Amino acid sequence: MFIVKFWGGLGNQMFEYALFKQLERHYPSNVTRAHIPFRSSTHYSLENYCLDDVFNIHIKECSWKNVVKLSDMYPEDGPLRHIVNPLLRIPRGIIGHKPSYIFQDDFTCFYPEIYNLSSLQSYYLAGAWANYEYLIGVEDILKKDFKFNDDLSDRNRAYQKEITNSNSVSIHIRRGDFVKYGYSLVSDDYYFNAIKMIIERVENPKFFVFSNDHEYCRSLFNDKIKFELVTGNTEWNSYRDMQLMSLCKHNIIGNSTFSFWGAFLNENPDKIVISPELGVGVTEHNIPFTCPEWIKIDIKNV
Repeated sequence: MFIVKFWGGLGNQMFEYALFKQLERHYPSNVTRAHIPFRSSTHYSLENYCLDDVFNIHIKECSWKNVVKLSDMYPEDGPLRHIVNPLLRIPRGIIGHKPSYIFQDDFTCFYPEIYNLSSLQSYYLAGAWANYEYLIGVEDILKKDFKFNDDLSDRNRAYQKEITNSNSVSIHIRRGDFVKYGYSLVSDDYYFNAIKMIIERVENPKFFVFSNDHEYCRSLFNDKIKFELVTGNTEWNSYRDMQLMSLCKHNIIGNSTFSFWGAFLNENPDKIVISPELGVGVTEHNIPFTCPEWIKIDIKNV
């Protein structure tokens, strides 16, 4: 059995789902299950599982008991976790984790050894797996499964019409939680250089700005470019921004998995995607979220 932990925001969960499908692909004789410790129908959180609501994806799950068996870790959804977990830290600190527990030390790196595990053993895999390499071979499956429903609000339907009927270019600026937790921020110069590249390549582009910091975007662009700030999609409804970004003809993305997927799901065969050579800055290698064919701008040299 392979168990994949689903945690983090929507973009991370989509990468975790990609790993889930890769494990099914590489180990067809094994059972693959999901561990989903964070659920809520009453309040919004970045870690709440949301693939079922956003894409109507329903994957088979394992119980918290399977997690304990494979990981030396008492999961967040287990009863009495506040009592049991501290006790497990003592033997774990002495002898380490079980070999069946695989933790991705660097959430942005690619570890090919994942595809060379013993099919005779069971494993619990925890990480974000936020690297394009994990998508290779399952791209078509992901694009088929990651289909947004069309039940749009009147506001979003108006945005959709404008995006469809123009040479639309999404600009995604992630701040908010990135500022709060000290993640790397993409420079203003990156966005102006990317906009310049688009203007040189696209006739009469129309820019749609997506962000969790609207006041910053208004101040940044002000009268420098003509743009439309997309508003109204917050908390449980924030995934609609990703949906609208995927409908744009071209994309300027930030250093965010949410941003990555908006561009990846863009079905325009002639799309131009510009991405920063910058990860989130919380891991050793800080690998950018990008695809090989996208245009990359080195943040240090803009």
